[in-house]
Amino acid sequence: MLLKETGFSFDGKHSRDDFGLIYAEREGHNIIPGIVRNEYEIAGISGTILLPGETRKPLIFDGTLYPARERATQAEAQQLLRQVAAWLTAGRCPLIFDYEPDLFYQAELTDASKWSLRNWFGGELPITFTAQPFAYSTHITTVTKNTTGSSVTLFLDVDTGQLAPLKLTVKNTGTAQITGVQISANGDIPVMMSGMALPAG
Repeated sequence: MLLKETGFSFDGKHSRDDFGLIYAEREGHNIIPGIVRNEYEIAGISGTILLPGETRKPLIFDGTLYPARERATQAEAQQLLRQVAAWLTAGRCPLIFDYEPDLFYQAELTDASKWSLRNWFGGELPITFTAQPFAYSTHITTVTKNTTGSSVTLFLDVDTGQLAPLKLTVKNTGTAQITGVQISANGDIPVMMSGMALPAG
């Protein structure tokens, strides 16, 4: 791992750039979230019956923060710790790891954390993030099209590699009202909105 990959951004602040802290994973990081399958046991039948409707469990990211520069006094170290505690307890915020800058997780700090001088000369702070099971792109994918007709079809290709939530924003940049929107994914039509009066802007 490169030095430039030993940090993360959380709630818009960076561990190394803003606080002088190096982040190291304790035992790697999760890629595949735990799956809760919709399965049932039926008396007299071997195994289980598997039905559609599986869900994903949150991801856990365990690591330790180390100061790149040892503080001169415990009072100076304590001042840094107070700043870090205020930063990391902001609630559920975007979490971006340096080794994957184009993706973010919605995550929050979940466990208590104890500062220690046992293993690192400048001290260390173990942290645990609980993240929602999907990573989101930091770049918004958009598609636009100009038309003089009464209807238009737009195609937006999104490849997530697996089923994932999709957030859609429709903005009218023309002069006529939009009266309906139909959203189709993989040929299915999960959302149809009609009777709208969406003005310009």
